[in-house]
Amino acid sequence: PGRSRAALVLCATLTRSRAGLAMRAVRDRETAAAAMGVNLAWTKMATFGLSGAITGVAGGIFAIYLGSLSADSSFTLTLSITLITGLVIGGVATTLGPVIGGLAVYFVPYWTENLRQGEASELIFGVVLIALMFVMPEGLMGLALKLFRRILRVEPQPPARTGGRGGQTGPPAPDGTDYSTASDSAPTTAHDQR
Repeated sequence: PGRSRAALVLCATLTRSRAGLAMRAVRDRETAAAAMGVNLAWTKMATFGLSGAITGVAGGIFAIYLGSLSADSSFTLTLSITLITGLVIGGVATTLGPVIGGLAVYFVPYWTENLRQGEASELIFGVVLIALMFVMPEGLMGLALKLFRRILRVEPQPPARTGGRGGQTGPPAPDGTDYSTASDSAPTTAHDQR
């Protein structure tokens, strides 16, 4: 748990840093990132190295958990598909998405097994996963963020202004007139005096 928390804190801190912004810019719009001065080669190399380091730590933890690893039984095609499915279900471009997706991929088969025994449980599991991918293409974390933004809407308030014309101050008039001392009543004209 300590290593996974450290990896999550590292990823969350990195995504908010200048290097993380560069990584996101390269992911989203490579040409625009290069135009803004992002070193594409360095950013891609650093991203690849960091993801390899985190994956290596996860593989070491996996080996400790299993006790022994073999290429035939430990790393199957089904496991690879399950891990990628968990990533997509949780949310690809989020920090907590893979954790949520991993938990979903781990616990959903047990829940579907309780509904129906045998091969039907695997079918139900597959249908649930496909439905989740179609209903929530941005993953569970993306759905949670969308709901959070709907519930808690932050809108900036304009700064309070006091004094001046109509109780407000603003930039000086182009002709240099100081409206804060001028009368708020409109000037009288010859037409108004009749």
